[in-house]
Amino acid sequence: MLPKFLFLILIFLTVFLVLEARSIFFSVNPSGEIENDSNIENSEALINFLEQQQFWAKRIDETGGTLAYEEFKEKYGSYDFGTQHAGAHVFGEVLYEGEGIEGVAICDSTFSFGCYHSFFLRALSEHGKDIVLEMDEACIEKYGVGGVGCQHGIGHGLVQYLGPDRLGEALEVCATLAWENPLFGCQGGVFMEYTLPLVFDLENSVLAIKDIDNNNPYDVCPQLPDKFQEACYYSLGQWWEKFFTYEKMGQLCAKVVNSKTRESCYLGIGNIVAPSSNYNIQGAIDSCRKMPDFEGELVCRAGASWAFFALPEMRSDSLKLCEGFKNDDNEHLCAQKSDLVGERNL
Repeated sequence: MLPKFLFLILIFLTVFLVLEARSIFFSVNPSGEIENDSNIENSEALINFLEQQQFWAKRIDETGGTLAYEEFKEKYGSYDFGTQHAGAHVFGEVLYEGEGIEGVAICDSTFSFGCYHSFFLRALSEHGKDIVLEMDEACIEKYGVGGVGCQHGIGHGLVQYLGPDRLGEALEVCATLAWENPLFGCQGGVFMEYTLPLVFDLENSVLAIKDIDNNNPYDVCPQLPDKFQEACYYSLGQWWEKFFTYEKMGQLCAKVVNSKTRESCYLGIGNIVAPSSNYNIQGAIDSCRKMPDFEGELVCRAGASWAFFALPEMRSDSLKLCEGFKNDDNEHLCAQKSDLVGERNL
């Protein structure tokens, strides 16, 4: 018989990332939100969700959560990222069932923090929003204040728990956490979950992309309080890419009147072109050149540079995204704008 919580999973569970994330992991613990959840596709290795849940629940009971998680990571290490991340969702849910809130110390950044996403949803379902500060403290204890991929999972869990119609409430909860940068962290998870939820049934997992209204492609962003707008506009690129060309995405960013949120919009596109080009430098630059003006190209390339920097194995190439402008001032400006959290020491 299915555990009661599984029915909640079937209704609410999503995820993220980062495509938000692929480029938003830093440690600031630079491995955090690196695998972007929006890359998740149907997961062949999870063709039987219930079977996987029962298997890992049994392993946790037999060996304990720590050893079972190491076994899980080894078993899923050769799968595609979508399968890995979806499997980590399954594990996180049964880990909470077996270990309770103390199990938060077992989850880690593997497979883009997927273990945390469903773990936090389970904790929220049992304890309500009052548990969020305790979860934030657990994240900080393990990763430090800057390791916000963990809090990104809290954001996912909040939207899963509250539902997309209570987006504003989820964001206000995020605002109580320790991370104060306008980008990334909890609110990044909220926006990814809102537009790119991962939904499970008994046979597979599927990315349930939110429909887009061509007459309102910015969705809720213009109506949100100012403190959430940068994160909202930054998140649009990972959603828009499912519907629009880069040319169209750039045109939409160009129409944003506020300079700060317009820049966030272009940065978000840059965040996407890096993984979409398979981290090919020239490919990412060529995509950013599809922006409608010089500002758009420069900021897009800055966002792509950050995406390279956030992936440890591509970090040494990150500043190459800012090379090739006609003068050194523009290269320097691009590099400066690529330092999204003040960690690059440029």
